[in-house]
Amino acid sequence: MRILLATLGSLGDLHPVLGLGIELRSRGHSVLIATSESHRAVVEAASLSFAAICPSLKADPDRAGELFSQRRAPEILIRDIVMPVVREMYEGLLPLVQVADLLVASELIYPAPAISEISGVPWLSVITAPASFFSAYDPAVIPQAPFLHGLRHLGPWTHNVLNLLFRLFTVNWYTPLRRLRRELGLPRGQNPIFDAKHSPYGSLAIFSRCLGAPQSDWPSSAIQTGFIFYDGTQQAPDSLRRYLDGGEPPLVFTLGSAAVHAAGDFYQVAFGASQRLRRRAVFLLGNNVAPEISSDDFYFASYVPYSLVFPRAAAVVHQGGIGTCAQTLRAGCPSLVMPFAFDQLDNAHRMVRLGAGRYLPRNRLSVNAMIRELQPLLTCSGFRTKAVQTSREIAQEQGVYLAARAIESVGRAEPPA
Repeated sequence: MRILLATLGSLGDLHPVLGLGIELRSRGHSVLIATSESHRAVVEAASLSFAAICPSLKADPDRAGELFSQRRAPEILIRDIVMPVVREMYEGLLPLVQVADLLVASELIYPAPAISEISGVPWLSVITAPASFFSAYDPAVIPQAPFLHGLRHLGPWTHNVLNLLFRLFTVNWYTPLRRLRRELGLPRGQNPIFDAKHSPYGSLAIFSRCLGAPQSDWPSSAIQTGFIFYDGTQQAPDSLRRYLDGGEPPLVFTLGSAAVHAAGDFYQVAFGASQRLRRRAVFLLGNNVAPEISSDDFYFASYVPYSLVFPRAAAVVHQGGIGTCAQTLRAGCPSLVMPFAFDQLDNAHRMVRLGAGRYLPRNRLSVNAMIRELQPLLTCSGFRTKAVQTSREIAQEQGVYLAARAIESVGRAEPPA
């Protein structure tokens, strides 16, 4: 088949799509990746064909703090960044889909249903995190109102009511999409934040049951596969290998590929905590500046593939992106999660519930608080035991194989009624 994989977001969104693309190519299919221009080099390094679509989502340091504000981040991303260019996204994707046999689209590809309706090409959706299902039976922790999670003991009706209120609150976010559908002669369609993002052909839940099992209120088209991994083509620098071989397992501090642009004082606090704990540490800084210090105990880099360093870590301190959570669990390494926005707070609570990590609220970040949360991870064997156990379960899930098989089963089949 000729398969178009379309995605937007951070490397946590892109990497599973690249892993899926490589698997599909190995099965003899033709694969094209459509994503932001800022990801061109990453896609081409994986030897996959690339097409640019709107928006660019290039990191903007001047707006990073606003985009990762806990309360307003989803509204800014959806209403202010993605929806204003939804027509351009549609116009860029439509000709690519018209020469494809199948479209596989991630959550932010909001024109996907319209493109499928206009072109007649079937599509599958990709959901990367449990929070995106808005299940009333396994309710997510919502960054805008985390205290509402305490109502879960009252039963699913409370979260059904909350979801209804959120639907009403977000109606104006997707006005450009409603306008586009009307101009195309299509019916209004469902809410893209809740419903329309799930394809009737199949909605691939590419996360592990360890973090979120299927629920009765998931769409009937949902297919849970497990995590899909891709960690780039970069090899471990000699300096990193020498460092990892040169002493006890280090702490690793990272904020992924997106929140790293809104780091604030995270790395300064992390450095102070490492010194106070007398622990070796790896700092993955992005564009942040490393402190001026000469010590064999610390290793600084803008980025290295997580699979090169997480398996050697004593613990990882990170922002809770689903891709980073997946990599720590795959490595069997305990986590301290300091979430910023989006699904990260919910992911943090799931890591705690799993028993493989602890949670540090961003507004309580300090050297003392970080030390207090890290010490149990470093001294209590239960966290690592649970992380190792989970890594074995993830290894058996065969996420990329199940996702590829689901894609192949669709072909040009008619959608279910």
